[in-house]
Amino acid sequence: MKSILLLLIIAKCCAYAQTNHIAHYKLKFEIDASSVKTNPRLYHVLEEAKKFEDEVELRLIFNAQQAVFERLDQNRNAANNLAFKLCGCDKTVYTNIANNTMTYYNKGSAPLGIADNAYILNAPLYDERWVLHDEQTQINGYRCYKASKTQTDAVGKSSQVTAWYTPEFPYPLGPDKYGGLPGLIVQLQRGMEVFVLSKLEFNKKIDLPLPPTKGTEMRQSDYSKLVREALLKKTDKKRS
Repeated sequence: MKSILLLLIIAKCCAYAQTNHIAHYKLKFEIDASSVKTNPRLYHVLEEAKKFEDEVELRLIFNAQQAVFERLDQNRNAANNLAFKLCGCDKTVYTNIANNTMTYYNKGSAPLGIADNAYILNAPLYDERWVLHDEQTQINGYRCYKASKTQTDAVGKSSQVTAWYTPEFPYPLGPDKYGGLPGLIVQLQRGMEVFVLSKLEFNKKIDLPLPPTKGTEMRQSDYSKLVREALLKKTDKKRS
């Protein structure tokens, strides 16, 4: 009995002593000056959010097998709330490198009758849409290489994503739902949002949060189809 108890104590201590790495990301809003004329309201909204962009904290906890990307909301308040909203990243992303999967809760839509956190979505980590370029540059002291892809959201709107990754850290990971490149993503831009790696910490005593278990599991591609069908149904209802 004492031997079993001792083994349990050792196992518990080892679990708490687990070390992982942490990549800290900062958010920057890229404001197009021409939007003052084309969309002045949006321009002023972005201008206001930009004042608080440095207060948005993002981190990736990772090791060679798995990772968790999360937004830290401890310092969120009425003043900086807009910056947090425009950042998105409100859904924690759980990555299993060996299984080539990213897992996260869905973002609901009340108008479409889709509940928030009702579905556990799964998407592949390695994305064949990435195009690797020969172009390289230095970002925060890291030699980075360019990658780009065109992505399409659930309603069929396309947008360009540009990433800069470094083979110095051969982890196929990055901010939010982006990864699958031959190195850690140091900088990524999607539209007006730019995520920049600000600090790396190695072998820190921090646990990886567990992936979600409550909800209906669904592939991201199937969920996108569900959203499109709900949108079409709502549109047809308005026309009739």
